[in-house]
Amino acid sequence: MAGKGKKVAEKFWLDDDEKLRRLVALLKNEIERITFDVEFRKDILFKLWSKERVREPLIKVLHSRFFELGFENLILLPRKLEQKTEDFYRSLDDFIFYVTYTEDMPVTMKTKFEGHVKELKNKAAAVIKEISSLSLDEPS
Repeated sequence: MAGKGKKVAEKFWLDDDEKLRRLVALLKNEIERITFDVEFRKDILFKLWSKERVREPLIKVLHSRFFELGFENLILLPRKLEQKTEDFYRSLDDFIFYVTYTEDMPVTMKTKFEGHVKELKNKAAAVIKEISSLSLDEPS
């Protein structure tokens, strides 16, 4: 197992730079997965949700590990990236809440669904752009 840090009793401790690199990579992968999956599956998800009131598949597509992260990980993010990431996950949380509790009729649901998807995609693009602007060089 290659990496940087101290090895103590068969445990490998990562320094903050390596933790940040890994955290940013995981966040990027998760954001890309959520936005791709919801866009790719939106027709079937909307059909299940609006016609049959089955919410679980959409909620599973929107599932995120971000909400389980502790402050010890989040404080590693540069301030600008942290804000854009927070904006994305706030929108995701609003979407999840809406999906979980709405009793809207299909036409209203479709409009709001499309609005949530568009907002997520826009905020995801802002996070990915900010990640791309960082210089997170891999250690040699």
